[in-house]
Amino acid sequence: MGIDLVLRNLRHRELHSVPDVHNLLSGLIQKPRWPLGPSLSSLNPYGTTRVQHSQAAGLQTELRSLLAQIPDSDLREHLRRVESLVARSCADSGTYLTFDGD
Repeated sequence: MGIDLVLRNLRHRELHSVPDVHNLLSGLIQKPRWPLGPSLSSLNPYGTTRVQHSQAAGLQTELRSLLAQIPDSDLREHLRRVESLVARSCADSGTYLTFDGD
C-alpha cells in the first residue's frame, strides 16, 4: 500500500507523479520515526488527500525540515523527489497536488 503523489492542472489532468511503489511514504505516515508536521500527518493512506496551491508552500517547508533529519536512504531519496514535485506546484498557481493512497 503506497501513497502516490500526483501533480495535476486545474482541468484535473495529470502532469507528473511520484509513485510510492516501495510504500516508503505510507510507512512514514503510518509509523513515523521523525516528527511530522500537520500537512504530512493529515495524509490519508487509504484515500485521496488534495493539496491546494496555497497549501503547497507549508507542505514544502515540512518536507525540507524532515529531509534535514533523515539520513541517506531510500526514504530520503523518495522524499527528495516528493519535495521536488511539491516545489513545482508552488511555482505554478495553475496546479494542485493529490496524495492517492490505496
